[in-house]
Amino acid sequence: MVNKPRIILDMDDVIANLLTSWIEVVNFCENENVQLQDVSSWDIEKYFKCGRKVFDYLNYDLYRNLKPIEGSQDGVRMLQEKYDVYIVTVSTTHKDSLIAKIEWLEEYFPFIKKEKIVLLGDKSIVRGDIIIDDSIKNLERFDGRKILFNSCHNQGNVQFERVNGWSEILDRLL
Repeated sequence: MVNKPRIILDMDDVIANLLTSWIEVVNFCENENVQLQDVSSWDIEKYFKCGRKVFDYLNYDLYRNLKPIEGSQDGVRMLQEKYDVYIVTVSTTHKDSLIAKIEWLEEYFPFIKKEKIVLLGDKSIVRGDIIIDDSIKNLERFDGRKILFNSCHNQGNVQFERVNGWSEILDRLL
């Protein structure tokens, strides 16, 4: 049996549309009007009048009701043919996210084996050949090929290979 190269996929804002949903929920609950394009860094609390209260909305219901990123389901299936695909997601900072993320993956990505889902607190321990993540911090600490999934909060970064969506991922990796 030939070992396939290992690819690490972030969940939030690579296969699940977290930021858009989070902004919508906070806007509704706090009567605010922040737009996705307003968020130019991951310090999201600075864009809302409610400040750090934005993190209170990272709860079970938010994570459970995320929509998949366009093309991610078919894209992950296709990557599995050539790569050993792992979903690696930070889940310890918000305890509700642990169960919600597993349930979400079971619903939207039932073809991913449970042993290929890694919920953790620090991605710096993860090893693989390729990582696709929207977080610059996670890419900086990775030893393999680093691919930045485009998001409004990472626009200023030019040090990493960038993809603008799942069609670009597939074009580069298949």
